[in-house]
Amino acid sequence: MKIVFPTDFSDAALHAFSYVRELAEELNAVVSLVHVYDMPVLQGDSDFLNLEELLEERRQKAEMNLKALAGLLPFHRVGEMQAVFGMFVPDEIVAFAEQVRADMIAMGAKGEHSLIEKILGSVTTHTMLKSPVPVLSIPHEAEYRGVRRIAYATDLHPHSWVPLGFLKQIAQKLNAEIRVVHVRTPDYPSDEAMLEVPASGDEAVQMDIIEHEDVECALNDYIQREQIDWLGMFIPRRRLWERLFHRSLSKRMFFHSSVPLLTFRG
Repeated sequence: MKIVFPTDFSDAALHAFSYVRELAEELNAVVSLVHVYDMPVLQGDSDFLNLEELLEERRQKAEMNLKALAGLLPFHRVGEMQAVFGMFVPDEIVAFAEQVRADMIAMGAKGEHSLIEKILGSVTTHTMLKSPVPVLSIPHEAEYRGVRRIAYATDLHPHSWVPLGFLKQIAQKLNAEIRVVHVRTPDYPSDEAMLEVPASGDEAVQMDIIEHEDVECALNDYIQREQIDWLGMFIPRRRLWERLFHRSLSKRMFFHSSVPLLTFRG
């Protein structure tokens, strides 16, 4: 398995790297590192004239930091390393992941600007929305203690069953259990015929149906009650993702602050 780890060398990224280092051992994965640097702040005509030199300094410093980070991994876990210049960081991360044929992107989540960015970080958020491979966002509070239970939240969108194959592969490597969960709310009634996980492989996956007025609150309670280690989620063009992230969110959401989120783009 190949994991891409994007880093800005912040405390949040370094904490996430510790998590990924432990995860890579359990997954028998190789970790490729990427840092995206952009234009420096120009403070005068001299900086403008020496722009090429300033960019080269940034590249060299980034490569030095990447090598230091790679030194914290066992030699056989080190993949490719690259410092990339770019103005749109998520695009460069996704391009690098495609270049190295990554199976997953894993990155730190930190609070920043808007409400959703305060929860997941703007770069993480946009990477999740753009990446064709799964993205694992790791909150600063998360500590790696193994992954034994993965909850996969679905709104029953037909395409939301596609990631189950990948989830089963991951779960097998981690010796983890998959729990599919669907929150049925009064404003989003569910068709009874859809309340069943499609057959896939030899092992059946149980679906837990929760009746609740609020999706966020229901998932929050479920994660705590069932001791969930990861929350998986499919990002379609509509419905569950919109219900969770395209409207006001409470900063007190427990699972956003302490449980890694594994997302699959629709």
